[in-house]
Amino acid sequence: MWFLNFPTGLILIALSPLIPESARFLQHMGRTGEARIVLARFGAVIAAAPDGDDPSDEEAADHTPLPPNVPGYVGTTIALTLAALAWGFVNFGVLWLPGSLMAEGRSMGLASTIIAKSTLFAAPAVVAVAWLYSVWSTKWTLVTMIGITTLGLLSLLLRGLGGVSVLSNPILPLALLIVGSTGVISIILPYTSENVPVKVRGRATGWVAGCSKLGGLIAQGLSVLALIPALDIAAMGIAMPAALSLVLIAILGRETRNRDLRELEPASTKFG
Repeated sequence: MWFLNFPTGLILIALSPLIPESARFLQHMGRTGEARIVLARFGAVIAAAPDGDDPSDEEAADHTPLPPNVPGYVGTTIALTLAALAWGFVNFGVLWLPGSLMAEGRSMGLASTIIAKSTLFAAPAVVAVAWLYSVWSTKWTLVTMIGITTLGLLSLLLRGLGGVSVLSNPILPLALLIVGSTGVISIILPYTSENVPVKVRGRATGWVAGCSKLGGLIAQGLSVLALIPALDIAAMGIAMPAALSLVLIAILGRETRNRDLRELEPASTKFG
């Protein structure tokens, strides 16, 4: 699976010279003219900061890798962190499924076939989620995708407990997990960047991205140590933070569609 991503990585490296530098980086390096050109492509201009407000000094002194703790945004950061961690567990925890199915007496070939069939939903899901994010709602599209993921986890939990005949075939729970998790990772980083002040936007987005990988590292570590929990226990453990993130985003998340992000900046962080 890693080798399948190798050509994409090479393409990104080859195309990197065509990606413009950040206007903020160019301005920080003293290349103001180039920064103005980059901003002009997006219909923006560089404005002077008000007297006594030099954001570069504040930002230069703050290089902590910790998540941003801007007042009024801590709850949102916690919600997105939980969603990212849950996604990492789901995305990499799916690798545990073949072993669980084989423990039920199913063949490895059948387990692989089930996963392959379920992944057919992934590509259409990305297109559908991107469309919903742009034409319906940024906030509720993410909430919906987390909800589908949580529903998939609960389906696995109910399947492990038995008694639900429709879940005897694992294709439905796995399809829900793949569609939901694919949708979440497609939009969680853009949504994060739109929900925090510009001064901490890069750090917040990087933090959430890192947390999405941390869940995967923990899942892989448990596999290496042969400490893989029972499928229903794992599903319950992941469903709790996923459900909590859903509730928190529904309450604290902001709708950013058709909004000028400058309107969402708190007055204390506006500059330029």
